[in-house]
Amino acid sequence: MLRKYALIFLLFLQIVYASEYIDFNAKSIKIQKLIELTAKINNISILSDYNIKSKINFVSKKKILKTKLLSILRQSLEDKGYKLVKKKNIYEIIKTKKIHKFTKLAIIKI
Repeated sequence: MLRKYALIFLLFLQIVYASEYIDFNAKSIKIQKLIELTAKINNISILSDYNIKSKINFVSKKKILKTKLLSILRQSLEDKGYKLVKKKNIYEIIKTKKIHKFTKLAIIKI
């Protein structure tokens, strides 16, 4: 009898543990779609007044934690000049003053 309960408990733990991980690979996904997916998968609310048209690529050979998706979104937004800020029970996307851009360097021979 005790063995039966132990097996049920282990099965329950496996289901709970497995549900924390997701398969996530994205090729040319719009950041707007990433915002929607992140909110849905993590069961959170994200407020945004911006229509961010940029796209990202993300490739992972392993499953990732659902919460890691929030980090991916946060980094993607920061690279485009936005920031994800938590205010009470809601996340809000705000524009940052500093936009990170890569600059090309030219080497001039004299």
